[in-house]
Amino acid sequence: MYFNNLPTIIYPFKDKNIRVRDIVRRVGIENNIAKKALYQKLSIVNYYVTDGEMPEHVSMALYGTVEYYWTVLVLNDIINLNTDWPIHQNNMFDYVEDKYGANNATDTHHYILADTEDDDEPIIVDYDPAKWANSEILDVTNYEYETQLNDNKRQIKVLRKDSVASFVDRYQDLISG
Repeated sequence: MYFNNLPTIIYPFKDKNIRVRDIVRRVGIENNIAKKALYQKLSIVNYYVTDGEMPEHVSMALYGTVEYYWTVLVLNDIINLNTDWPIHQNNMFDYVEDKYGANNATDTHHYILADTEDDDEPIIVDYDPAKWANSEILDVTNYEYETQLNDNKRQIKVLRKDSVASFVDRYQDLISG
Protein backbone atom coordinates (compact mmCIF):
# COMPACT_ATOMS: atom_id res chain seq x y z
CA MET A 1 0.00 0.00 0.00
CA TYR A 2 2.81 2.42 0.85
CA PHE A 3 4.35 2.40 -2.63
CA ASN A 4 0.94 2.83 -4.25
CA ASN A 5 0.80 6.27 -2.62
CA LEU A 6 3.99 7.44 -4.29
CA PRO A 7 3.70 9.49 -7.48
CA THR A 8 5.37 8.29 -10.65
CA ILE A 9 8.19 10.02 -12.48
CA ILE A 10 9.76 9.60 -15.91
CA TYR A 11 13.14 7.87 -15.62
CA PRO A 12 15.57 7.71 -18.55
CA PHE A 13 16.70 4.11 -18.99
CA LYS A 14 19.00 3.09 -21.82
CA ASP A 15 17.44 4.51 -24.98
CA LYS A 16 13.91 5.11 -23.65
CA ASN A 17 11.98 6.75 -20.82
CA ILE A 18 10.05 4.61 -18.37
CA ARG A 19 7.52 5.54 -15.70
CA VAL A 20 8.57 4.48 -12.15
CA ARG A 21 7.49 5.19 -8.58
CA ASP A 22 9.35 8.09 -6.94
CA ILE A 23 10.74 6.05 -4.04
CA VAL A 24 12.78 8.96 -2.66
CA ARG A 25 9.70 11.12 -2.06
CA ARG A 26 9.15 11.68 1.66
CA VAL A 27 6.75 13.58 3.83
CA GLY A 28 7.91 14.81 7.21
CA ILE A 29 6.57 16.78 10.11
CA GLU A 30 8.81 19.82 10.24
CA ASN A 31 8.36 21.47 13.61
CA ASN A 32 7.29 20.67 17.15
CA ILE A 33 4.10 22.76 16.97
CA ALA A 34 2.90 20.92 13.87
CA LYS A 35 3.94 17.61 15.41
CA LYS A 36 2.03 18.32 18.61
CA ALA A 37 -1.09 19.39 16.70
CA LEU A 38 -0.91 16.28 14.52
CA TYR A 39 -0.49 14.02 17.56
CA GLN A 40 -3.51 15.55 19.28
CA LYS A 41 -5.67 15.41 16.17
CA LEU A 42 -4.75 11.86 15.18
CA SER A 43 -4.59 10.32 18.64
CA ILE A 44 -1.03 9.13 18.53
CA VAL A 45 -0.09 6.96 21.49
CA ASN A 46 3.03 5.28 22.84
CA TYR A 47 3.73 1.65 22.03
CA TYR A 48 6.46 -0.67 23.33
CA VAL A 49 8.01 -2.98 20.73
CA THR A 50 8.59 -6.44 22.20
CA ASP A 51 11.58 -8.58 21.34
CA GLY A 52 11.32 -9.88 17.78
CA GLU A 53 8.28 -7.75 16.91
CA MET A 54 8.42 -6.13 13.47
CA PRO A 55 6.36 -3.26 11.99
CA GLU A 56 4.07 -5.79 10.30
CA HIS A 57 3.37 -7.40 13.70
CA VAL A 58 2.59 -4.02 15.24
CA SER A 59 0.20 -3.22 12.40
CA MET A 60 -1.53 -6.59 12.72
CA ALA A 61 -1.85 -6.27 16.50
CA LEU A 62 -3.25 -2.73 16.37
CA TYR A 63 -5.18 -2.59 13.11
CA GLY A 64 -5.96 -6.22 12.26
CA THR A 65 -3.93 -6.07 9.03
CA VAL A 66 -0.28 -5.77 8.00
CA GLU A 67 -1.32 -3.18 5.41
CA TYR A 68 -0.50 -0.23 7.70
CA TYR A 69 3.01 -1.30 8.73
CA TRP A 70 4.35 1.73 6.88
CA THR A 71 2.46 4.15 9.17
CA VAL A 72 4.58 2.86 12.06
CA LEU A 73 7.72 3.61 10.06
CA VAL A 74 6.58 7.07 8.92
CA LEU A 75 5.45 8.20 12.38
CA ASN A 76 8.78 7.21 13.90
CA ASP A 77 10.95 8.46 11.04
CA ILE A 78 12.33 4.96 10.50
CA ILE A 79 14.14 4.70 7.21
CA ASN A 80 16.36 1.66 7.70
CA LEU A 81 15.02 -1.29 9.71
CA ASN A 82 18.57 -2.60 10.22
CA THR A 83 19.67 0.53 12.09
CA ASP A 84 16.48 2.27 13.28
CA TRP A 85 14.41 -0.68 14.56
CA PRO A 86 15.19 -2.66 17.76
CA ILE A 87 17.50 -5.63 17.30
CA HIS A 88 16.33 -9.00 18.66
CA GLN A 89 17.99 -9.63 22.03
CA ASN A 90 19.43 -12.92 20.73
CA ASN A 91 21.38 -10.93 18.12
CA MET A 92 22.74 -8.19 20.40
CA PHE A 93 26.02 -9.87 21.30
CA ASP A 94 26.85 -10.57 17.65
CA TYR A 95 25.89 -6.98 16.75
CA VAL A 96 28.21 -5.58 19.44
CA GLU A 97 31.04 -7.89 18.37
CA ASP A 98 30.58 -6.81 14.74
CA LYS A 99 30.57 -3.13 15.69
CA TYR A 100 33.42 -3.07 18.23
CA GLY A 101 35.44 -6.10 17.15
CA ALA A 102 35.74 -9.64 18.45
CA ASN A 103 36.15 -9.94 22.23
CA ASN A 104 35.41 -6.23 22.79
CA ALA A 105 31.82 -6.49 24.03
CA THR A 106 32.90 -6.18 27.65
CA ASP A 107 35.38 -3.34 27.05
CA THR A 108 34.51 -0.02 28.65
CA HIS A 109 32.54 2.30 26.39
CA HIS A 110 32.33 5.18 28.88
CA TYR A 111 32.03 5.98 32.58
CA ILE A 112 29.10 7.37 34.58
CA LEU A 113 28.70 8.70 38.09
CA ALA A 114 27.22 5.92 40.23
CA ASP A 115 24.57 8.12 41.84
CA THR A 116 23.13 8.96 38.39
CA GLU A 117 22.92 5.43 36.94
CA ASP A 118 19.14 5.19 37.51
CA ASP A 119 18.44 8.63 36.00
CA ASP A 120 16.99 9.02 32.52
CA GLU A 121 20.23 10.73 31.53
CA PRO A 122 23.14 9.48 33.68
CA ILE A 123 26.11 11.81 33.89
CA ILE A 124 28.92 10.60 31.64
CA VAL A 125 32.39 11.44 32.91
CA ASP A 126 36.03 11.02 31.98
CA TYR A 127 37.76 8.68 34.35
CA ASP A 128 39.98 10.91 36.39
CA PRO A 129 40.23 9.79 40.04
CA ALA A 130 41.46 13.20 41.18
CA LYS A 131 38.54 14.97 39.54
CA TRP A 132 35.86 12.66 40.98
CA ALA A 133 37.43 11.75 44.33
CA ASN A 134 34.15 11.91 46.28
CA SER A 135 32.06 10.00 43.75
CA GLU A 136 31.94 6.41 42.68
CA ILE A 137 32.46 5.97 38.97
CA LEU A 138 30.99 3.01 37.09
CA ASP A 139 32.08 1.71 33.75
CA VAL A 140 29.53 1.03 31.02
CA THR A 141 30.57 -1.70 28.63
CA ASN A 142 30.06 -1.63 24.89
CA TYR A 143 27.39 -4.32 25.28
CA GLU A 144 25.53 -2.39 28.01
CA TYR A 145 25.69 0.82 25.98
CA GLU A 146 24.35 -0.77 22.79
CA THR A 147 21.65 -2.65 24.74
CA GLN A 148 20.45 0.65 26.23
CA LEU A 149 20.37 2.30 22.80
CA ASN A 150 18.43 -0.70 21.47
CA ASP A 151 15.96 -0.56 24.36
CA ASN A 152 15.38 3.15 23.68
CA LYS A 153 14.26 2.23 20.14
CA ARG A 154 11.50 0.04 21.59
CA GLN A 155 9.37 3.04 22.65
CA ILE A 156 7.58 4.20 19.49
CA LYS A 157 4.56 6.25 18.50
CA VAL A 158 1.57 4.61 16.82
CA LEU A 159 -1.84 5.71 15.64
CA ARG A 160 -4.97 4.66 17.42
CA LYS A 161 -7.10 2.47 15.19
CA ASP A 162 -9.70 5.20 14.70
CA SER A 163 -7.04 7.57 13.31
CA VAL A 164 -5.41 5.34 10.69
CA ALA A 165 -7.79 6.17 7.82
CA SER A 166 -7.45 9.91 8.45
CA PHE A 167 -3.66 9.63 8.54
CA VAL A 168 -3.54 7.60 5.33
CA ASP A 169 -5.79 10.11 3.53
CA ARG A 170 -3.68 13.06 4.70
CA TYR A 171 -0.45 11.28 3.83
CA GLN A 172 -1.70 10.46 0.33
CA ASP A 173 -2.56 14.14 -0.19
CA LEU A 174 0.87 15.27 0.97
CA ILE A 175 2.92 12.66 -0.87
CA SER A 176 1.21 13.24 -4.19
CA GLY A 177 1.38 16.96 -3.73
